Amino acid sequence: MAFKKGKDHHCNKLSEDSVKSIRGTIKTLSNNYWADRLGVHYSTISLIRSNKTWRHI
Repeated sequence: MAFKKGKDHHCNKLSEDSVKSIRGTIKTLSNNYWADRLGVHYSTISLIRSNKTWRHI
């Protein structure tokens, strides 16, 4: 059985559109900005931007 990823995971707080926006604003908006706005830890944003999570997007 494969693990559910991204929006299909039961603990999901982010959408695919959010992930695309986070990656598209690396030089203009901080990790803390996105973390506060989306209700996640700043390290979650860092992992998204470094392609360690949400790699399928």
